[in-house]
Amino acid sequence: MSAFQAFILGIVQGLTEFLPISSSAHTILAGKVLGIDEVPMLFQLVVHLATLMAVIIVLFPQVSRLAKKPFSREMGIIVTAVIPTVAIFFLFRNLFRDAFSGEFIIYGFIATIVLIAASDMALRIRNKRSKHNEERILGGSKIEGFDTFVRLKKNINNRQSPIINPQPQISFFSAFIIGVSQGFAGFPGLSRSGTTISTGMLLGEEKKSIARFSFLISIPIIIGASLYEVIFNFTHLPIPFHILLIAFVSSFISGFVAVKLLMKLLEHSSLFPFAIYLTLLSVFLIADRIWLGIFF
Repeated sequence: MSAFQAFILGIVQGLTEFLPISSSAHTILAGKVLGIDEVPMLFQLVVHLATLMAVIIVLFPQVSRLAKKPFSREMGIIVTAVIPTVAIFFLFRNLFRDAFSGEFIIYGFIATIVLIAASDMALRIRNKRSKHNEERILGGSKIEGFDTFVRLKKNINNRQSPIINPQPQISFFSAFIIGVSQGFAGFPGLSRSGTTISTGMLLGEEKKSIARFSFLISIPIIIGASLYEVIFNFTHLPIPFHILLIAFVSSFISGFVAVKLLMKLLEHSSLFPFAIYLTLLSVFLIADRIWLGIFF
């Protein structure tokens, strides 16, 4: 593996680990473009360690609080999500492993697109209803009561803000369902972050809270998956240290940017732009399978 290949794969891994477009699928596709049939296990462990460090740094206040209060309600919610994820992984691990040939990536993309589109539609309906309710309240109030209503609304929004109140507004039921969806995201093409965030939005959870929760539950999953591969599937192939360092740095920086970008995007938009991207990519892959033969 050359330094250039390591640099590109590191960027791809970092960006796609947290953006809702599937890191496993994009790593497979990037490897094929770069002429790498199989990414070495040691390389995968290094870039996963880099993305792990990136998300821990971005969410350090929350991670630090959880470490200090391991028996808190917040930690219980995270454990509730992780348990079904682990169970599903072990039940379907052979299916997931066979799918890494790349032939089924498009099906994973389609599932991600459907989830994102459905969650975007659900969000629009909720926002429309909320706006209608506010207009009805304002319409029935007196002018002198308007300032009081606005101040009350601002106070409510401030209390719900994940920056002022870092406690995730996630129920145990939602956490369990999100954990189930995260388990099936082991299938290549089915984005982990896209699946968990979309599922949370479909369950009525607030966008930024569910995004932060999705990143938090990725931490034990990345650690657990890395340990599993080391114990059961690790095969050592020598890779020069400078190659691993380049991959680590590029994956760390791109992972850090991806977490920040997605959190910022969800303040003003939804995941729908990523659904458009995956749709275009899926059309290209279908054309490639029929006519071009670049990837398959």
